[in-house]
Amino acid sequence: MDRRNNSGKKRKLNFEDDDFLFSDSPKINRKTGKTKNEYIVFYALAAIASITVLVIIGVIFFNQFGNNDPIVVVEPPTHEEENDDSERIEVPQEYESLKGMITGIDSGNRMLLILNLDTRTPSNLVVQTSSNLRGGLGNAIIFEELRIGDIIEVDHSRANIINLIMSENAWERRAVVGLEVLQNNRLQVGHEILDFNSDTVVLNQGSSYNVYNIHSLNQVTMRGVGNTIWFIEVNRGFGTAQAINGSNIINGRIDIDRTTIPLGPNAIPTEQTLELAEGTHRAVISGENIITDTRDIEIIANETTIIDLSNVELTGGHLLVNLNAVEANVVINGILRNIDEPIFLNFGAHIMSITAPGFVNYERMFELENHNQTLHVTLEVARVEETQTPEQPNLNQPNGQPGQNVGGFPGTNQPQIQTGRVDIRSIPAGASLFVDGTLVGTTPFTGSLEVGNREIRIQMEGFINTQATLSVDSGINNPVEYELQPLPTAPQPGFNNQNPPNDQPPIVPSDPPGSHIVPPPGSIPNDPSLPQTPPVIEDDGDLDITTLPPLFPDDDD
Repeated sequence: MDRRNNSGKKRKLNFEDDDFLFSDSPKINRKTGKTKNEYIVFYALAAIASITVLVIIGVIFFNQFGNNDPIVVVEPPTHEEENDDSERIEVPQEYESLKGMITGIDSGNRMLLILNLDTRTPSNLVVQTSSNLRGGLGNAIIFEELRIGDIIEVDHSRANIINLIMSENAWERRAVVGLEVLQNNRLQVGHEILDFNSDTVVLNQGSSYNVYNIHSLNQVTMRGVGNTIWFIEVNRGFGTAQAINGSNIINGRIDIDRTTIPLGPNAIPTEQTLELAEGTHRAVISGENIITDTRDIEIIANETTIIDLSNVELTGGHLLVNLNAVEANVVINGILRNIDEPIFLNFGAHIMSITAPGFVNYERMFELENHNQTLHVTLEVARVEETQTPEQPNLNQPNGQPGQNVGGFPGTNQPQIQTGRVDIRSIPAGASLFVDGTLVGTTPFTGSLEVGNREIRIQMEGFINTQATLSVDSGINNPVEYELQPLPTAPQPGFNNQNPPNDQPPIVPSDPPGSHIVPPPGSIPNDPSLPQTPPVIEDDGDLDITTLPPLFPDDDD
């Protein structure tokens, strides 16, 4: 009965039971033979493996459906590639290498025209997306950075480029000026001589250019290998600067880039043109009679830039002095001047003094207003007064009377030059008056002339030159007036075209009362019964000179 009762009750589990060991002491499960810690490690590793599988599945799913770019598998570099600075991609066994220059680029097809520098043969090679492109420093570059004239080293399989690297043996020079083309396919840059050949590419603004047209003012970029130039590109052209309206500048010059353009009245036009590189240049304009001016001029390739100097600020000009005396001392502002050449003076007021033998001293103030100004000065002939020098008594004569000295030598009295005051006029006024061949001024003329018969000539542009003899007495002479005859405007039949007809009645000036002009021999004034003396027409080369009859005194005299 006890068994029946015990069997009918549930069995209470004891922690000390052999089937379950959960006590702190590491007891062994008799059924499995494993400890508690081993179960924990097993479950942890299973969890980590599950998470790793889930992550891998997620990455594969994202790459497959979330990113359309192809998966690039980069193979680990070999030992040789790790030591290669160019970082070339390992190429298949069947490939070719060349050193060349890019002579053409087809951007649409990503194709390069490459000239083999060794064989001088061209090749068309394609740059693929997988092609390895490197710069001169080993840096990665893209297709759009490639330029015509780049010197490269290429590994290619058939027409496809595997590696393209800028050649380390190539050189490039930028902003080169002063390039001179020599004979025998040579170029000189400074003291260095370089070679070029028929395959050398020369460009100007993207177009093919003749190497012999390169000017020393051009700025170029050059690329080459060793002593050979394979590529030249003209980066900057040149133009012309021309100076105009600079003849008024005295000893002037324009300085541009250590080159000088001369200015002035004697400057040669061809020397006033200068070739300059295109761009902005600083021009310094200077001269004796201007304020120094500084300008920026813009030079355009193959064009002429005009430098107009008409607006420079002048400070002075040239003065020409026209005198009626041959020997004269001209003093301006206290300085003796040579009037045979133009005199440079600043604009403004100046004082001029003139002294000449036989003329009255002259002094006046004048204004210089123009860069070329002429001053006409008529000096007045000095009047010589007869002075009586008292004779010294001859002690050898009785009573001390004046007479000859001992030995028959004359006494101390010396003859003095006598002059007379004259007033000479002409119709029209303003004609040049010559006395005994010397210009003494313009009409009307008032001054002193030596007593006696004086040969006078009056000439004026557009009129017949008039010549006459004037008798000058001491004291004040009566005024005389001459009417000038205009030159004939049309040829007259039977007469010389340059001289008036002989039968033209002479023009006799009015004979004022008191005139002491003596008529020529063989003529009697106011006597119609005697033949009158016609005017004498003389041929004086280029001058038309007419000799008028002398003036006669009134009958009352």
